[in-house]
Amino acid sequence: MTDMDDNRWSGTPDIGALQQPGNRGGNVPKPTLGHVSLVGVAPRSATLRFTVAAGKGFSILKAIKVHLPRASPFRGRSTRITRSITVKLDGRKLRFHASRKGADVLIALARRTSVAQVTIRSKAIWVSKKLAKSVTHLKHRHVHKLRGVVMVFEVGHPATKLKLTMGVRR
Repeated sequence: MTDMDDNRWSGTPDIGALQQPGNRGGNVPKPTLGHVSLVGVAPRSATLRFTVAAGKGFSILKAIKVHLPRASPFRGRSTRITRSITVKLDGRKLRFHASRKGADVLIALARRTSVAQVTIRSKAIWVSKKLAKSVTHLKHRHVHKLRGVVMVFEVGHPATKLKLTMGVRR
């Protein structure tokens, strides 16, 4: 018997197999991203909004990790970023803890939920002069979309990497 057979018979799953991206255990739907917008880029006071929904069924969100592109990274300490983030469910604010590590911000939800509406306001997002200038002129606009990454952590499932494509508006 191999180690994998031992794990199967003892009732404990093979942890290495569960942590691989894309291995969600059969037909478990992936989480989705929707209603993505990045506004206020031209005046350099950007606000990012998006909605994360867990996969259909019994999936529950426990954390969200956001990585923005180089043109508009996060700025400030974790406390400043925490004050600039709002997480809602059906119009009610949810409690969370945000921490910054490099170019990423991890939002750990205090209450497990299946849908979260995330807003990150301008105090946490830095917009470069070059990006603001390229968005200012609508006729000769050079930047139409920015791309980032959102990692969604669900209870009982491995992390899922989703592409965050933001349509840039003034």
